[in-house]
Amino acid sequence: MKITRLLSLNVMLLAFAPLHAAELETNLQYGLACKQQGLLYQAQQSLEQEQVNNNPEQRTQAIGELGSIYLQLHRYREAKPLLEQAVENTQGSKKAYYANLLGNLYASQNESTLSQSYYAKALALAENDPRLRLRIALNAARALTPSAHLLALEKLSSQLDSVLDTQEQLPLRLNLGEQARALGGHEGVALAYASFEKARELSVTQSPRAQAESLDALASLYEDQKRNEEALHLTWQALSLMQSSNERDVLFDLEWRQGRLLRQQGQTVEAIAAYQRAVDHLEMIRQDIPVDYENGQSSFRHTLEPVYLGLADLLLEQAKQAVGDNKQPLLQKARDTVELIKQTELEDFLGSRCRVESARQTQLEQIDAKTAVIYPIILPERLELLVGTHEGLFEFVVPVDAATFNTQVQKMARNLRNKLPSTLTQKLYSWLISPAEALLTQQGIDTLVFVPDGSLRLVPMAALSNGNQYLIEKYAVATSPGLTLFDPKPFVHSDLHALLLGMSDPGAVVEKLSEPIIRGFLNVDANETQTNTPSEVNENSRNLFDKGRGLRELVKKNHGNVTQLMRSPEFMSGIKEQLKLPGVKQEINALGNQLTGSKLLLDTDFTLSRFKQEVIASPYPIVHIASHGIFSANAENSFLMTYDELLHINELEMLLKSDKFQHSPVELLALSACQTAEGDNRAPLGFAGVALKAHARSALGSLWAISDEAAYMLMTQFYKNLAQHPDMTKVKALQQAQISLIKHADMKNPFYWAPFILVGNWL
Repeated sequence: MKITRLLSLNVMLLAFAPLHAAELETNLQYGLACKQQGLLYQAQQSLEQEQVNNNPEQRTQAIGELGSIYLQLHRYREAKPLLEQAVENTQGSKKAYYANLLGNLYASQNESTLSQSYYAKALALAENDPRLRLRIALNAARALTPSAHLLALEKLSSQLDSVLDTQEQLPLRLNLGEQARALGGHEGVALAYASFEKARELSVTQSPRAQAESLDALASLYEDQKRNEEALHLTWQALSLMQSSNERDVLFDLEWRQGRLLRQQGQTVEAIAAYQRAVDHLEMIRQDIPVDYENGQSSFRHTLEPVYLGLADLLLEQAKQAVGDNKQPLLQKARDTVELIKQTELEDFLGSRCRVESARQTQLEQIDAKTAVIYPIILPERLELLVGTHEGLFEFVVPVDAATFNTQVQKMARNLRNKLPSTLTQKLYSWLISPAEALLTQQGIDTLVFVPDGSLRLVPMAALSNGNQYLIEKYAVATSPGLTLFDPKPFVHSDLHALLLGMSDPGAVVEKLSEPIIRGFLNVDANETQTNTPSEVNENSRNLFDKGRGLRELVKKNHGNVTQLMRSPEFMSGIKEQLKLPGVKQEINALGNQLTGSKLLLDTDFTLSRFKQEVIASPYPIVHIASHGIFSANAENSFLMTYDELLHINELEMLLKSDKFQHSPVELLALSACQTAEGDNRAPLGFAGVALKAHARSALGSLWAISDEAAYMLMTQFYKNLAQHPDMTKVKALQQAQISLIKHADMKNPFYWAPFILVGNWL
């Protein structure tokens, strides 16, 4: 991964327009300067202010450059109208510049026809600007077949000599070389080498950054070819040029490569130091790196996570050789390094670094002597378990590679969701619990807090089994998104009044459902005419994906055209019918009888405006919501349903930010009918996210929706345990409720009791 390419070239050339500083207002000047340095968020803020400039030309440039910033941040919906406006209001080369950016935007979204159309338009507009035409042609070449792509690059390479300004030719050479390198093969590598070598020659009279970037490009090519000594030598040359620089995007690339190459040479101490510097640089620029999500996987995971895991891996290896007091600091540092990954993912989910940092409190294992924190680190060749207790950190190594581990975890998650028998609960038990079982017994541990990562977030740990009993029968089990995202204040049982909200029969909210949402809960692939019917349909289930067999068949007959069907009153009436939750009324009324002094808002009373009024009027220690909701890959696409509106997580944050809640935060936010998007390993972050967004100390929710009867039994027993046992922690109240379902003949399958997880404060 070349983060320098990500920030400086954005994979495709942006064709920067020339700056005329004397003609620019301060905000515009500053914004453009920040953009050139890769400080995208600073540039964004400055250019947003410049949109109100009275000078039409400068305002248009600010709008266009802001569109360019949004494009680099992968915020395509916001970029598109701004770039279209810039194209509309400019002429000649400037119009070509913005048309080129629109071509880049559509190329990023795999809309090849539109991207090529805009590139063609940009080329025609740039007829008298040969340098701009070269930039556009380089972008357009990416859409060609590999053989045509190589021929186009070879042709463009010979044309680049016509760009006499070496400062302009250099980024073109680097971009062309990077494309050729990606093509691979003898011809691609040869062209990449020639282009990078030419870039190095051009850079000699330019800035240290330009020289370092050229050396970095060559070093990456040598590393690809396993010519490690030459790659390391070039990397050292580039680092020497950047000694007094704070340009962290370039320094990150160089230090990371130095760490990789030194590790291969067996220079562990030096490699750790290089990796640590790379992580430090990355943390400083993290907010300027765009992250995309596809099929539940983030580009951060694929491109930047390896540097954190590489450092953690080295620290753990070093810890194995350490003795006495030297071991603990290494284990703690390894865990803290992996923790940065979790914090980053939660920040990306919430869209705010400040929200996560403001929630950081104390180390989890220092809370209670009978609590152990199990922190799995999934490395490429092995699984590391770091188990923290009040006596310190303990390391256990499990010889299973990441690919095998993740495959088995995902299979177990699918089996549990579909109520299928599986021995994988025992396999995962042997990997995650057995290695530390003697330690847990020796220290009298009765509560386990898991800090899961990746695919492990899809699995309810309570369902792990040793063959004789489930984990929940031996330990209370809580979940935390990270080590310190936690408020350690114990729950005050004397105050159990709650705001109880339920939707058993939806109203106008049905009309607010978008086509993607309806596709989602009908389990219809947007690109297919087929539907994915669950293996077992339970009409008493609260699962949105489990109840729409007839509607799915209708979609199939209509060739997957959900948009057309949404115009049919009969179809939408069917959607409303499928959204009914008849057991919710029983659940809410029963909880109202259990929790004295509580307020009930059911169906027509549970409108968004009524919810707002009630929240403002009086804060509640418990907010219990029994209504449909989906947690998806980010907070923006995660929502709850009220009777008349969709309540997005971001809106929930605004509702629970009143002064009253600031002084008396929600102790528990319970979501009894919500579920996570299947197969999306980021979706369970929704529980942590909703707790943080709502300023709640903990959240109780379900990884998948279960039957009305099971949810009713579990929830009423959970609150009964809290009410009758003043010293019982929330997690033990949940444990006992889950055990009560295990003892019930019709509910002993983990499908019914396992999906409920407690996230955050378990006390």
